[in-house]
Amino acid sequence: MTTERSTQLADLAHFILSVARDIRLNGHADPGIIEVSELESLVMDHIERNPGVSPSQICSGVGIRSSNTSAVLRALESKGLIRRDADPDDRRAVKVHPTALAAGNLAKVRAEWSQFLDRHLGEGVGLEAAIGVLRGIDRSISRAETSALA
Repeated sequence: MTTERSTQLADLAHFILSVARDIRLNGHADPGIIEVSELESLVMDHIERNPGVSPSQICSGVGIRSSNTSAVLRALESKGLIRRDADPDDRRAVKVHPTALAAGNLAKVRAEWSQFLDRHLGEGVGLEAAIGVLRGIDRSISRAETSALA
């Protein structure tokens, strides 16, 4: 890898982390938004992408210990953002699903993220390319994590 590419990739990582931190620090103006921690957000994202996922799949998919997963699931359930259902194929197992409240909450959060970023971007900024790059990185990392678990 060239030094220039290495520097650009490091810069990209830096700005991804910096902007993510700024979005998080901005908070939420809508009092109807249910606040979640960073870890709860990661778990919710995994559940929303994989409805019906098991707690053990959440552990491996998010990369956290089962005790932390249990605590996060209890917190999310108490906030009304997830429901746990018995697995119809194995009554001892549980499947985790996002609730309608979670979908509404996510829509409100996404609207605020959009407003926040809109204040800091000009109209002429091409978002499709940036979204494509970040989506590609996200998919590649997800595939690598999935194959590492297999």
